[in-house]
Amino acid sequence: MQDDQRDKIVTLLQFAHKANKIIFGHDAVLRGVRSKKVDMIICAEDLSENTKKSIIKHTENVIIDIFYMGTISLFESLFGKAIGIIGVSDISFGKGIKKHFCAKETEV
Repeated sequence: MQDDQRDKIVTLLQFAHKANKIIFGHDAVLRGVRSKKVDMIICAEDLSENTKKSIIKHTENVIIDIFYMGTISLFESLFGKAIGIIGVSDISFGKGIKKHFCAKETEV
């Protein structure tokens, strides 16, 4: 991922956090998915394989985008919490973030 796209995603995540539209952690994100409050999921690239499989397994029957970006230490520096999974609960923030993830994929 190019630094420019990553910086835009990080900025949108920080705005969403200030607006209280971010859900942190595996269990909380899965509860949000079940209650249809999560629009998209962002996972750290250095998550364990079992955690990645768990997220995929629990979202099989739900149409939800899962993206991989950064590391747990990046999320800790951004949000002050050592977490590896973030759920975005606002459709507008989700669309903006997805736009930058998709732009990243087409540039490669």
